Amino acid sequence: MKKRIILTALVMFTGCSLYVLQTPDTVPKNKTSFGIGLVGNPESEVAFLIPGFWARTGITKNMDIGIHSFGVGIASDIKYKIIPGFALGAGAGFAVLGFSAYYLNGSGYFSIPLKPIEPYGVLRLTAGGVSYEGEGASGLSTEAVGGIRLNLNNRASILIDGGVTISNSNSSVIGKVIEFGISIGH
Repeated sequence: MKKRIILTALVMFTGCSLYVLQTPDTVPKNKTSFGIGLVGNPESEVAFLIPGFWARTGITKNMDIGIHSFGVGIASDIKYKIIPGFALGAGAGFAVLGFSAYYLNGSGYFSIPLKPIEPYGVLRLTAGGVSYEGEGASGLSTEAVGGIRLNLNNRASILIDGGVTISNSNSSVIGKVIEFGISIGH
């Protein structure tokens, strides 16, 4: 049982960063956006559905920072839009609830900037770890996510995505994720 809790926590909080719901777009300087969402794992022995919220603020024309809550954890990231349809980002997060988990990641965001439906993808490399009752695990994983954003108007959108997390130590799928969110602002 302890091993299953550690593995589930490792997947949830290090392999799946739980705040993908982003395209390469950045929030304009001095503007803010926020959103709410749900993330879940449809095929896990220990299925989960976690509510979350996020807020992002533009710090330059092409750079924003964000803070995200995902159930029992919190994360922050920074994203820089290099060209329309492509951005790079870096983030960190942690969670504590009978176990402790942490991660650092780097992300590449891609999209085809169409209106009103924008397909997007995210590739993310994550290093993290989990400890529970004196035992723990750590490692590297890669997450690949694809989704769509439905732009409702200039200030609101609906995002839906899904993806897989692959362990870099043995190239096996260690998690699958689906996400749904509503974003308002900028």
